[in-house]
Amino acid sequence: MGKSNKRRKEELQERKANIQPIPKEFYTWVEKELYKRVSHIYYKRNGKRADFHCVSCGADYQKLIRRSDSLLGQLEEVIPVPKHNMPCRCAVCGAEGVYKASGKIKDDIIYGVREKCYIGQKYKDGVVIRYFEIEKTFGKKQKVEYRMEEIARNFFLPGKKIIKDYRLQDFFGKIDWHDHNVGGLQNICQKEGSVYPGSYESLKGTFLEYTGLQEYEKRAGKVKAAKYLELYMRCPHLEMLEKTGMYDTIDYLMQSFDIGEIIKDETARRPADILAVWPDRISMLRKVKGCIKMLKIFQLERHKGIHWPDDVCYAVCGLRLDLLLLETAALEYMTVRKFLNRVQKYAGAEYTEEMCWQGKGVLRSTAMKYLDYLQMRQARGYDLHNTIFAYPEDLERAHGQMVEEVNTEQREKRVQEVEEKFPVIKKRYEKLYQYYYYAAEGLLIRPAKSAAEIVREGQILHHCVGGNRYLGNHNQGRSVILLLRHANIPEEPYITVEIKRTEIVQWYGAYDKKPDQQKIESWLKNYIWHLRQADRTDKEITIRAAG
Repeated sequence: MGKSNKRRKEELQERKANIQPIPKEFYTWVEKELYKRVSHIYYKRNGKRADFHCVSCGADYQKLIRRSDSLLGQLEEVIPVPKHNMPCRCAVCGAEGVYKASGKIKDDIIYGVREKCYIGQKYKDGVVIRYFEIEKTFGKKQKVEYRMEEIARNFFLPGKKIIKDYRLQDFFGKIDWHDHNVGGLQNICQKEGSVYPGSYESLKGTFLEYTGLQEYEKRAGKVKAAKYLELYMRCPHLEMLEKTGMYDTIDYLMQSFDIGEIIKDETARRPADILAVWPDRISMLRKVKGCIKMLKIFQLERHKGIHWPDDVCYAVCGLRLDLLLLETAALEYMTVRKFLNRVQKYAGAEYTEEMCWQGKGVLRSTAMKYLDYLQMRQARGYDLHNTIFAYPEDLERAHGQMVEEVNTEQREKRVQEVEEKFPVIKKRYEKLYQYYYYAAEGLLIRPAKSAAEIVREGQILHHCVGGNRYLGNHNQGRSVILLLRHANIPEEPYITVEIKRTEIVQWYGAYDKKPDQQKIESWLKNYIWHLRQADRTDKEITIRAAG
């Protein structure tokens, strides 16, 4: 065993030896609080009364479900008529659960409910957060049992040091702790769970006493406590964000873990400097609960050195605009107010916070189309300081023209690329033409002249013949692309055929459809017959042509 592995093993054994025992109160909390809403109360109606059995406390009791005519019955409490799967509460122990009709449930059925939870404890100069998975089992004739497994231990030590140990079970059922996760399908994931309340008392006096975890749990319910503290170790400003009510920002950080995207200055003291927004924006951020979209808008306006009106910020946020595209394609040439005014003009609607989601959807679609138009103009070298280019009268028409211009450029670029990559197609054309050319009944068929012609065939007919696989097969002689045309308009694409020697692999027209299928298949069958006849008379040409 190497020195490094030996040291790791010794440190693992030390951590195992110094872990504190689980307090008795934890088990009580699991039973009384963690599973307080998980129980079955079995019932059986008996006239105006019903018999009940609670699996949590094992009590049997009877209750009146319909008012009795007797004097005693008039004074007795009446409960709602129980129904299968209806929420209820035990009249003896107060456990919450659901009703189960005794007649519908077999005696041998066992129910299992899994819960996850965390417990925090002191560990030397730091803290350990222990992750448990607990299963509660119960049935009609079986008492409640709990099976508790500790799955992971997260050690948080001074100096931002984090160590994780995992419970692993080998093929023989032996359970031990390791300082690595196994990976793959066996990888241990620490999921959302409840936090044992005594944990916060244990954290007092440690460097993790003030983290905002308790406030975060109260708000979110079940949490990934270890992940939250890991994020806090990297970003102590997490507590400030939680306690100032910027909940959406916290949730975003918990999902992305990308601190640099949110926290712009870790050494700053003021929230505005930490987040890189104008100071008066902090109160507005608190109102919107730290909306991540609004935060990025405020960061953008400070980055640009401007201060947008509040209604503009709300509009950009409400329309969920791509801020990077907005900054690069629009704000270099116009103010955000001008941009929004043009969008409203093109859409024929004015943005308000109260407008329906369909109206916002129309405005957003228009805004994205306008940004796309500006980006295409910019990419092709147009000067957007020219108002004719920046503010077209008809957005739909102008956008369509730019799309066609870009597509034409991309098509030509693709044509040039394949001509260089597949030059043999053009060189073999004459030989293939001698063998494969055929005309009859107003139709003609011939091989493609070049890679560029195959690409254009695919672009015009909107199918995949222009892909590298087909071009490569033709270039290397594994198959041949043939063009079937009307004899009177031989340059207009109609049908594309892939053939291997004298066997047709496939044929398609526009959009991968088969126009005039019966007629074309009959024509191609006759064409193949002619090819094979030619094979019998000139085998040398066949061998050379087919490769």
